[in-house]
Amino acid sequence: MSYFYNIQSIAKYESKLLLRSWFFRIFTILYIFILFIQNLTMLFGDRGGAEWALRAIASNIPYMNLASVNFGQAIIAIFLASDFMKRDHKMDTSEVFYVRPLSNAEYILGKIWGNLRVFLIFNLIVIAMSIVFTICSPSVSIDWPAYLVYFLLISIPTLIYIIGLSVFLMLLFRNQSLTFILLLGYIGLSIFYLKDKYFYIYDYLANYLPLVKSSIVGFTNWEALLTHRLIYLFAGFAFISMTIALFRRLPNSPRNNYPWIVFTVVSLLISGSFSYKYINDIQKEKEIRNLYININNQYVHTPKMVIDEYNIAVEQHPDIFNAEVKMKGITLETASVFTFCLNPGLSVQEVTGATGEVLSFKRDQQIILIDFGKEIATGDTIQFTVKYGGKISNAFCYLDIPDEDLQKKYGTNSFSSDKQYTFQTANYLMFTPETYWYPRPGTAYSNESSDWQQTYFSRYTLKVKPLPGLIPISQ
Repeated sequence: MSYFYNIQSIAKYESKLLLRSWFFRIFTILYIFILFIQNLTMLFGDRGGAEWALRAIASNIPYMNLASVNFGQAIIAIFLASDFMKRDHKMDTSEVFYVRPLSNAEYILGKIWGNLRVFLIFNLIVIAMSIVFTICSPSVSIDWPAYLVYFLLISIPTLIYIIGLSVFLMLLFRNQSLTFILLLGYIGLSIFYLKDKYFYIYDYLANYLPLVKSSIVGFTNWEALLTHRLIYLFAGFAFISMTIALFRRLPNSPRNNYPWIVFTVVSLLISGSFSYKYINDIQKEKEIRNLYININNQYVHTPKMVIDEYNIAVEQHPDIFNAEVKMKGITLETASVFTFCLNPGLSVQEVTGATGEVLSFKRDQQIILIDFGKEIATGDTIQFTVKYGGKISNAFCYLDIPDEDLQKKYGTNSFSSDKQYTFQTANYLMFTPETYWYPRPGTAYSNESSDWQQTYFSRYTLKVKPLPGLIPISQ
């Protein structure tokens, strides 16, 4: 119990010193004033553009405000976090604590918590101001969970990481000016050069991360966002524990540093494992996309037909959907086996002919090779039915778009959105043609031949059985 009391006592006086700093006071007043004018203009103005994006998606209000604050407080946190070590050394203000039986961990954690909680209170003030503006605006609703989620995703990891890195570099170099220059250079590098490079892995400020939260489907990239922010959260923990272990003051016991060395190693391993997972998941998707293209190249010249009529029946389930498609096709060449393409996330259950006979088929990822059991002459008409179901694979969409373009930031200067090509949830279902959610003749994109492209007109009939409370819309 005394351990936490000692930390709280040190944090109390550190917070008081920070609140007395005119540097921090000016920063706080200036930023709140800027945000006040910004919210007033965008929520009550009438100029469209970013203002419309702010009003249309309720979660964008806390997103914009906390993202704006995050950049400024990261710079101020660098100065103030490194300043307490310089102040203690120069003015001997820490002697009152040094003479007491405090461990190095209690002292460092107390100092860091004293700085951190002042910034957290500042963030809560910004959130409160955002809520007041939202309530006063007649055209904007309130997304309550978004305020907590953005606080945890944007503010917490950034503050812990930058404060931990600041105190560690200050301990390492023992020169505040050098530490400040290095960290300012690091921030400038991450903002103006690294930006969205290598899948946003260097974006510890979350300036470029796709963080827009939809009011309907929420975050479409939740796992990737959480993984990214945990990288910097645990890296911050590692820097803090490393500072405790290397702090230049005799510990109460020679073995007191061992747990913090272990904690440093564990935190670095966790941060590194999240980094590996984050990059590996994206690289796997790139490899899968290349696999799909290679498979298309393999079958691009195989026999195909054009579809004159589609009769599609879809039944929605909470996580998947089932479909039955009756097709009437016209062959383009004489053959018994014809090629079709269907999203690889969907599994084909059965293929039947016009009289109900079961047809054999072969599946190779997205490719379906249907054997009609006899040769069909060029120009002949044939009818058949395909039953299938499952969950759409997003990795198959837009194979013709380079990976670099898919990874580029999408949004305005204030907001960044994820790129999602299909939505399949219990309360919302949306398919676009690029998902290949129903069988289409031939293959998808091939980078070796233009034969994959076909131009023809089809007649469609669509029947949808949605979940209770949902209304189907098609165009």
